[in-house]
Amino acid sequence: MKNDLYRRATAMLLFICLISSAAGMPSAGAAAGQTAFDIRSNVASVRVGDSFVVTVDGLNLDRLYAYELTLELPSGVAFASAKARDYLPGGMSVYRQEGYTLRYGSTKTGQSAGESGALPLAGFTLEANASGSAEIKLVSVKTLDPELRATMHEVQKKIVVEIGSQQGNGNNN
Repeated sequence: MKNDLYRRATAMLLFICLISSAAGMPSAGAAAGQTAFDIRSNVASVRVGDSFVVTVDGLNLDRLYAYELTLELPSGVAFASAKARDYLPGGMSVYRQEGYTLRYGSTKTGQSAGESGALPLAGFTLEANASGSAEIKLVSVKTLDPELRATMHEVQKKIVVEIGSQQGNGNNN
């Protein structure tokens, strides 16, 4: 009688496991996901002459040792290089701007382990120079692991910050 009870319980447990997996319940392996990147601003709108911060985040990173970001900036904003912030622990950064294209990279040094999980990569202070809609694009991210194997990620994400004129009408508009 006990053996029959154990067989039924085992069969029921097996049945529940099969139904759960067929129904598409997430598994531990599916939670890891693919590496992705996002771009965000600390404000939705500013006035000409004000500055704002744009941050690039990495998600589901796997042993990130170094990276290179490519951003497209509009003509109405300027990159304030002295105020760039590198979030890669132990990272050393460098940038190069050609026209409206900004390339920004950071690398760890020595035998450091790579970073995994979610991590803000860099923060850029931008200065609003002209009124209008400023569209900032994260075009691509190149990542390297501690063995210096490179992966290129085409991102094509953008944010828009509205830039108002310097002089208001007394209503903060």
